[in-house]
Amino acid sequence: MRIIAFGCSYTYGHGLSDCLIDDNITQGPTHSELAYPSVLAKKLNCDYINLGKSGSSNKEIWHDIIDFDFQKEDIAVITWTYFSRFCIIKSDSIRRINPWKEEEKIYYMNYSNRHDMILDFYGRMNHIHFYLDSIDIKNYNFVIEELDNTIPKWNKTNVLGLFEMIDNANDDCHPGTLSHNKFADKIYNEVIKSLPDKHLK
Repeated sequence: MRIIAFGCSYTYGHGLSDCLIDDNITQGPTHSELAYPSVLAKKLNCDYINLGKSGSSNKEIWHDIIDFDFQKEDIAVITWTYFSRFCIIKSDSIRRINPWKEEEKIYYMNYSNRHDMILDFYGRMNHIHFYLDSIDIKNYNFVIEELDNTIPKWNKTNVLGLFEMIDNANDDCHPGTLSHNKFADKIYNEVIKSLPDKHLK
């Protein structure tokens, strides 16, 4: 059994003490061992792969999942990111479009709105849920941004919880170790509901 964790910088562990370089802002070259995927794997006594990518959008997370070679008994934990992020997927690269980039503000002024972002999120989450179910991969969906009541009538996938920022990491922008530990507990409580007894010994 392996935990395969998908997400953005929250999943990567950006800002935690083992995931920063000297400026205390820039992420380290490898994901944090203090981030929730590692904490969860220790609680479940299993291996894990942390595929979090700082700055990624839900479209990029969706692409990472459908492009991943899953193995039997893998468990996919998906922590969807901020709905406003977007990207353009090319044959050899991905161009990220994010609201903090000055040169891309024209996109957000003219072509982006929250209703469309929410629909896009639900569409990708449902596609991933049914895709992973079809290849017999257990999957658990969480978010880092609060959802409102705009749930499409065609939605068939449950969001199981929010990654709450209880404390700040060293960069003061990302969740700290307490937040990661609490989130790992939240995921663990969902995962064990469907695990065979052999994995709980």
